[in-house]
Amino acid sequence: RFPFREELAAHYADYTGRSVERLDYYVVLAIFKLAAIMEGHVARGMAGKSDPSRIKFNADFVDRIAAKAVEIARG
Repeated sequence: RFPFREELAAHYADYTGRSVERLDYYVVLAIFKLAAIMEGHVARGMAGKSDPSRIKFNADFVDRIAAKAVEIARG
């Protein structure tokens, strides 16, 4: 099984000795980076440079993950 987020963070903290107190900041940053990459896929699809059948899926994915990042940031 895959570890839960909390288990993975605890393992990382134990293994590295680093604090994970502000982990949410990095999670939000990573999600927004992924959203930016996915927006590039949407733009390429709209420009006819990639599979246009994926535009809606990719755009919806961006909306969902951006909303999740906002939710995490607001705590």
